[in-house]
Amino acid sequence: MKEERYYRVYELTKKIERLQNQIEVLNQQLLEFATLGETLKEMGTDKKEVFVSIGPGIFANAELNEDKRVLVNVGADVLVKKSLEDSEKLISNQIEEIGAVVGNFELELERSSVELEKLKGNIGVEKE
Repeated sequence: MKEERYYRVYELTKKIERLQNQIEVLNQQLLEFATLGETLKEMGTDKKEVFVSIGPGIFANAELNEDKRVLVNVGADVLVKKSLEDSEKLISNQIEEIGAVVGNFELELERSSVELEKLKGNIGVEKE
């Protein structure tokens, strides 16, 4: 019985670590999407030049043509031309979806943390 509790503590600890890592990765993606959304908004203004991210922390000065459409990867390396407005909506939807997943992970993290603390308390009582 005691071994089962120790194993459950181990499982919960690992689960909490995984959830924390997943939340961190998703929060980084949210930040990237927010930056992308701002770039798309800037492209929609009358500016002819914008800074475009070409990699982590690297930007290039780019000139915009009158078309102001962007290529969006829709999966399987297929690119589709989309208007800035449609692209902004797409990014906004992705931000909402990722935010919902983060919220679910945070709830699960909280539940697992509470269960872990209860188990640790019970194991500590048994030792006495």
